[in-house]
Amino acid sequence: MNLTVSWLLKQSTEAAPYHCLAGEGGLGNKITSINVMDNPDTVPWLKEGELVLSTGYIFTQTNLHVDIIKNLKNQGCAGLGIKIHRYMEEIPSEMIQQANELDFPIISIPFSGTMEEIINMIYHKMFQDEMSESERLTEMYRDILESSLKSQKLIPILKKISQYIRCSVFLLLEDYQLLEYYIFDEQNLEYPFPFMKNYNYLFREKDRSKIDEKEISRNQPVFDYCVEYHGEKYPFSFFPLIHEKKRIGYLVCYDFKNNIENIKYKFLKQVHSILVISILRNQMAMKENSAFDSTFYQKILSNSISNLEHIEMLCRQNGFNFSSDYCCMTIHFRKVREFTLFRQKTFFGKIQEMILQICSQSGIDIRSTIYNNDLVSFLYPSANEAGYRNKQIMDAIHEIGAGLKDKEIECMIGFSYIHHGAHKIYTSYSESLQAFELGQTLHTDQIIFSYEEDVIYHMLERHSTTAELFDYYEFTLKPLEDYDNENDTDLVKTLKEYISCGLNVSQAAKNLFIHRNTMNHRMDQIRELISMDLRNPDHIYLIQTAFYARKLLQF
Repeated sequence: MNLTVSWLLKQSTEAAPYHCLAGEGGLGNKITSINVMDNPDTVPWLKEGELVLSTGYIFTQTNLHVDIIKNLKNQGCAGLGIKIHRYMEEIPSEMIQQANELDFPIISIPFSGTMEEIINMIYHKMFQDEMSESERLTEMYRDILESSLKSQKLIPILKKISQYIRCSVFLLLEDYQLLEYYIFDEQNLEYPFPFMKNYNYLFREKDRSKIDEKEISRNQPVFDYCVEYHGEKYPFSFFPLIHEKKRIGYLVCYDFKNNIENIKYKFLKQVHSILVISILRNQMAMKENSAFDSTFYQKILSNSISNLEHIEMLCRQNGFNFSSDYCCMTIHFRKVREFTLFRQKTFFGKIQEMILQICSQSGIDIRSTIYNNDLVSFLYPSANEAGYRNKQIMDAIHEIGAGLKDKEIECMIGFSYIHHGAHKIYTSYSESLQAFELGQTLHTDQIIFSYEEDVIYHMLERHSTTAELFDYYEFTLKPLEDYDNENDTDLVKTLKEYISCGLNVSQAAKNLFIHRNTMNHRMDQIRELISMDLRNPDHIYLIQTAFYARKLLQF
């Protein structure tokens, strides 16, 4: 409510002028009510925030004016309004002096106006403010409720609460475990706090026991607790969340008392039920997800079940779609194993939220889990034609990779062929792992690896020993590499370009920026060194295989 003495002055008109006669430093004083002073006994009954009105008659009949400003100031009154030119022509100098010294405003009331008009004007303003406050409260509540209904995520709800009450908020379980939080930008707060030993709890154990004591002794729905650490103070306000007469958690606000208003208490009281439901829903979801992981993904992704009927039965029981085309994407995060359990939960939650949004915008359904500290997702493209399905998946995965890169998250992404059927679930997961396990060796400048794009390398690695791979290389490419090193030539590069151009000598020469005669001379040198027919498909196959083996062996 912005009803102040300054507001009253702004209601001045030519017909009814208001003037500040003294104490301009107090024009910001808030007016919470209004009273009329018509006898000396009124002063002790005045309340904080009251605007006091007087006709001035009392000052002409008593010596009340000597200490009146000091007394009104001590009572916490907002200001004094006096009707001049009725019973007094000017304000006594003692009152003017006290008002200026104490920054207590004295306002002249228009001679043409009545006390009733002023009282009605002020109470009408109060009523309007109260109505708008109520409307704002209702709007806030509806906004929070809508966020709660749209998503089971806690972050959107806490973000809105934080923005409304203008402070950082933390949602705790009954044992003070931190469920979720949102840091209010304007507080410039760094989280975690320096006094925290881990991310699972907002407070240290010794503070938690003291908070318990404060709650037991509290006689109001809200209580405060200040954490002291190395000379610094961290003030918190606690709003217990009660369900069926049992505390199930807290909404904790940091530094809430410094900017508190009545509407904020009302607002938090209203959203109490939403927060209770959110905690209960979150706990239920965590139990369901935990059960889901242990009874389904653990068995499927570990390949511990070989019976197809059993796999299909588990898929149906757990709502896993195996009848549509799907691709498995596995994201391996380099540092996540170093995180505490709470940090892992928060980290994976935010990553999953980002991926879900990207896939939703791309028209892709997704099912995800955390397995072996990797994020494993099954992506279901909506496109019908094979080419469009592949492009839809590729575009979404590259957007996910770009999003993770923007967040400076170190990771590798591997994804499989598009498969179909329950018997291919483990195969697709295995391909996604192999994609980045081999891909990081083949493509050191990438973070996204496709099993399909490197399928020949996977086949060679799976079916050939290191010795066999070396034989391919030694028989075909090693003589050329040795010759290049000794004579500073480019025979290996020339041969690779010749094969990539479909055995077209002219095109290869053009790509290498050399004359056709030079190209033919190099081809003669290559034939002589490796004794192979460079037009024979079988010999070309051996040479191509040697190039793949060479890359696998990192020569």
